[in-house]
Amino acid sequence: MIKLTAFILMLLAHVGFVFFPNSVVLLIVGRLAFPLFSWGIAQGYKYSKDLKQYTIRLLVIAILSQYPYYLVFHNNYLNVCFTLLAGVVVLALYNCSLNKWWKLIFISCVFIFVDIMNFEYGMYGVALILVFYIFGANVKGILIHLAITLIGIYFYQYNIVQVFSILSITIIYLFKNQNFRINRYVGYAFYPLHLIVIYMASIYSKL
Repeated sequence: MIKLTAFILMLLAHVGFVFFPNSVVLLIVGRLAFPLFSWGIAQGYKYSKDLKQYTIRLLVIAILSQYPYYLVFHNNYLNVCFTLLAGVVVLALYNCSLNKWWKLIFISCVFIFVDIMNFEYGMYGVALILVFYIFGANVKGILIHLAITLIGIYFYQYNIVQVFSILSITIIYLFKNQNFRINRYVGYAFYPLHLIVIYMASIYSKL
């Protein structure tokens, strides 16, 4: 149910960006989507039966989505699927058998790489995945979520409405025990397909 909600909120955010750029409501609603996907990655990592295939699927979708992403947003970021993939890599490093100092070094390298390569949401996005994995949605996790969101707003100069992303915690609490499943292939295909549809609709609207 959380994943379905994330898809709906993301769709609303992207529709708002393209067709209703002055809608503050859609802008705020859209801020709730990424934390829900971050939660999904943290949970997916915990329960994935084949982490290698899980990672490969994310990489394939990230690559396939990049051109549609560019057509819609016209920026120089790598799309959010790359950020989610980086989150999986960080979680794998966090759980590997290396000593804590080597873990810290390699995880720091991933964070730096994400920032240099302009992954969408940058270090803030990867940090949020790690926070959800370690702390879940408890009080400490919520406070850290709020802290890194404020840091992200300052560091990346996000719109202040990004602070509303913390409200995603309420959705997680409401639906985390709701076992509504989306077909795996539908879930993975949704991101590039919805970008293509939005782009085509934007072209049609200008005719």
